[in-house]
Amino acid sequence: MSGTGREVLHAGGNLDFSAFGLPQARGASAGPVQRGSRLHRVRFGLGVAALVAALVTVMGASAAWGASTTPFYQGDFPDPFVTRAPDAYYAYSTQVGSLNVPVTRSVDLATWGPLSDALPRLPSWAARGHTWAPAVARRGSTWVMWYTTRHAARGIQCISVATASSPAGPFRDRSTKPFICQRDQAGSIDPSPFVAADGNLYLHWKSDGNAVGKRTFIWAQQLSSNGLNRVGSEVVLLAHDAGTWEDPLVEGPSMALVGGKHYLFYGAGWWESDKAAIGYATCTSPMGGCTKRTPPAAWMAADRTKAGPAGPTLFSPDGGSSWRVAYHAWKPGKVGYRIGGHRAPWIDAVDFSSGSPVIR
Repeated sequence: MSGTGREVLHAGGNLDFSAFGLPQARGASAGPVQRGSRLHRVRFGLGVAALVAALVTVMGASAAWGASTTPFYQGDFPDPFVTRAPDAYYAYSTQVGSLNVPVTRSVDLATWGPLSDALPRLPSWAARGHTWAPAVARRGSTWVMWYTTRHAARGIQCISVATASSPAGPFRDRSTKPFICQRDQAGSIDPSPFVAADGNLYLHWKSDGNAVGKRTFIWAQQLSSNGLNRVGSEVVLLAHDAGTWEDPLVEGPSMALVGGKHYLFYGAGWWESDKAAIGYATCTSPMGGCTKRTPPAAWMAADRTKAGPAGPTLFSPDGGSSWRVAYHAWKPGKVGYRIGGHRAPWIDAVDFSSGSPVIR
């Protein structure tokens, strides 16, 4: 796509997707293509004994909620997704070692238990070693997990879906093909469910175009009430905008409805760098009307305690009165797996009382 379409940048971060032949939600954004290699986002090499030893020790978060001073777990736990269940909170992450979907439990968001594998078996069409960014929601008496995994035959990342009777799992994926796999976009990753005010369920995700040097987009589609089927058509909500802190991609969407306003948080920048950061947009609905609110600077970027924050998930401990954001970050000066770094998970309180999200 690079150099093949007309540039259509407008003030305020809104762009016209008609030049690219993509389904467009009103107010969606775009930018020129950035070339890059396929993401390699899973940490390998830990034996089972070493992995268990590394994962059992869990750190507590600050009891007085606000900007965190330490991760809630000191080990590798990328793309953290936190959900509230009747008995506790559950946090899930991208694959670590032999665990396809690490899951841990807490009753207070401060002390977390040891990790187990929420998805011990992948479907027959998937290849091990590339399981990313799980997200979980309760639908009736069933817990549904949407997650990213590798399509073995196609060699691209796709989204699949699994179910369980408990948020701890084990989740089972009985599919014979991916749930979402945009071959023309080089794959689909980072699924994130959103339940609207009317109870309808939606899924947001990223197309993996940067894996083949294409533009990246954030997409949306309505789902059936049980979360296992797609309803209607997919549309584009946002895309990477050139010349900003977002280079070379956008990814990891997470929507929250606060005070009647839809906030769409997302990660951007290269994941294995201290430049990765988090931004947000406001949208008129789960399916569109999105305007970025953070150009030319990120909403959350590196500071003295963390580098390359990304993978945001918004959640409310009390059903909407207060809000938290879970995300991962590198330790400053130790960015990248090649030099022994890892992406630890953080949770911060977010205050929306001013009409704009602020870490408190």
